[in-house]
Amino acid sequence: MSYYSGFEYGNSMDRYFNPIDAEGNPNFEIPWADKVDISQIGISAPPMKDQLQGLKAKIFQGARKVELGFMGKGKGSKSQGATTPEQLDKDARRDIKELADFNKVKISVHATTAVGNLSGLTDRGFLDEEREKALHEIERTIDFAADTTHGGPVVVHLGEFPRAMSEEDWGETKDGKPKFLMYPEEAKHARQFVVDGYTGQFVGQISKDQVVYEPKWLTAKDYEEDMKAKGTPIKLVGKRDKYGNIIHEDDWVDLDGNVIPKDADPEELFRRRVPRWDSKGAKFETVKRTWDYFKQKADEWNREHPDQKKTPAMIFYETQLDNQILQNKGSSLFYSREYDELRENLAKAKKAYEEYQKLEKSIPEKERWRIAVERVFGRGDIAHLMPREHEMPTQALQRYIDDIQKNMRFMHEASAAADARAAELLDLKRRLKPMEDYAKEKTADTIARAAERAMAKSKKLKEPLYISPENIFPETYGSHPSELREIILKARDKFAQRLLETKKVSSKKEAMELAKKHIKATFDIGHAYTWRKYFVGSDKEFHEWLMKEIDKLNKDEIVGHIHVSDNFGYEDEHVTPGKGLVPIKEAIERFKKAGVTDIIVEPAEQDYLAMLGAWNIIGRPIYGVANGGLGWTDIEHSYFGRTAPPYFLYGDAAPSPQEWTLWSGVKLE
Repeated sequence: MSYYSGFEYGNSMDRYFNPIDAEGNPNFEIPWADKVDISQIGISAPPMKDQLQGLKAKIFQGARKVELGFMGKGKGSKSQGATTPEQLDKDARRDIKELADFNKVKISVHATTAVGNLSGLTDRGFLDEEREKALHEIERTIDFAADTTHGGPVVVHLGEFPRAMSEEDWGETKDGKPKFLMYPEEAKHARQFVVDGYTGQFVGQISKDQVVYEPKWLTAKDYEEDMKAKGTPIKLVGKRDKYGNIIHEDDWVDLDGNVIPKDADPEELFRRRVPRWDSKGAKFETVKRTWDYFKQKADEWNREHPDQKKTPAMIFYETQLDNQILQNKGSSLFYSREYDELRENLAKAKKAYEEYQKLEKSIPEKERWRIAVERVFGRGDIAHLMPREHEMPTQALQRYIDDIQKNMRFMHEASAAADARAAELLDLKRRLKPMEDYAKEKTADTIARAAERAMAKSKKLKEPLYISPENIFPETYGSHPSELREIILKARDKFAQRLLETKKVSSKKEAMELAKKHIKATFDIGHAYTWRKYFVGSDKEFHEWLMKEIDKLNKDEIVGHIHVSDNFGYEDEHVTPGKGLVPIKEAIERFKKAGVTDIIVEPAEQDYLAMLGAWNIIGRPIYGVANGGLGWTDIEHSYFGRTAPPYFLYGDAAPSPQEWTLWSGVKLE
């Protein structure tokens, strides 16, 4: 519906912002001490549509900054909204750049949202081929950015791997109380993962409510107790073994009472460790191990080996592997316990066979019965009940040789297979790595390699292109502000290391300066606010926590780009800024003080209203100016306020047009 009055309500922007109605509609001009100019706030174009058309639409809406993005991966499909940078040819890229330059609009670029992580995470583990695909998506976005912009961020999403919030340092307060929990019982059922350090495949996991049994290895205290029980007491604790090691009561010892280092090579451990024997139960003793035990062992190991840290999951899976290795080695020893003797007997039997073969040939056939031997059937206690037969010595020896060779073949297959399996498990034990450490290294490498391409493509641009990893959802690593900081710092170190290795720079200082230019985070305020649903505390406490985290990021110069959207603390719904609960204004103020003013609003279906909402938040509202109230006659066609009745029928008085038609359907008027 339209309105006639030129200075009165003509559209949704004219919300009665005038002195007459000031009480119901307060002045939105917010006096900020340090205002953000609206030119510093941009908007993203719909990533599932043509980006040239999206840019045009945002320019018409008044945006001075526009972020172009994509939704597809690999071979795209415009009809299905799977857009990719390569769908825009040279002409389209030139048009985008010229259109932006002519309208003095700054462009940034967002890599496809189809890349969910930079670590190569799949359901099987971490695969370098998947990581390479993600890198290719980033690289072609960098190429697109180099063709269409004058520099700036190339945003990529982070969702590197799952982790339990209750197990992270930031997951609890200083006094040990939970700060974040994905569910109430997380601290009891949280899981940790272990990967193969060579292949990246998942090899094990532990839940905190899981238990495992292992042999009770003989300790110095056990040794003293056993010797005392035998009537030959020996004092070990406090003395030195023959290798010069001071013996403690919980040290593992061998059968001679010598210390076995707990960080010894696995081969030595299997050769020297002794499971404690329970003579009453006629079995080896076992002990039940829970999460607390593995946590304690991990803490002890990490204190003694700060450069080779292990997680409880690693200690747990090492214990499981130890049990499997012991079983295979035991099988091998069982089957091969007489192997040396059999080999010796086989050699003797073959030699005897050759000698008797010569002897039999030298004796006339009729006289050979004289050297025949009796063949025994059955067990020894019933052998005399069996029929008697005689045979030549070579026949008996050949049968003996065949039996030995069969036994040896069985040992070859059973024992060798067990040894091979034990060696395989032992090698896997040496390759074990905490999932977190493996994934972080891969993520840093991916970002560093992408940043190298961004640096190379920046040579002809006014400003440097930089890779800008973005925090996304709380359930995966990279979304917590501390994790985002760690990723950026590790990636910068890796980038600097690569520059030094390839001799692109001459000093570490120069390498780190370039790293800060080409690797900066994108902080999404709306994504960060979805942590509210997992926060254990009040809304006020969460607000304080979020602001402190933003201050920490600013202090370390982590962030270069900001995304703005609003929500209610549960999901990333992208409601109009100012219409949800996200403290956008305060966050922007803090970033502005740190010199970070590159802000992009990410709309949903409300489109340009999201940008207007952001302008409103920063004290730059857009509205019309009304001049007096509206009258009844101001409505379109002036249906109301007339002194004479209308000259036509309307409403229920008007006849139905269906009744005033011929059978043929032709209307009467």
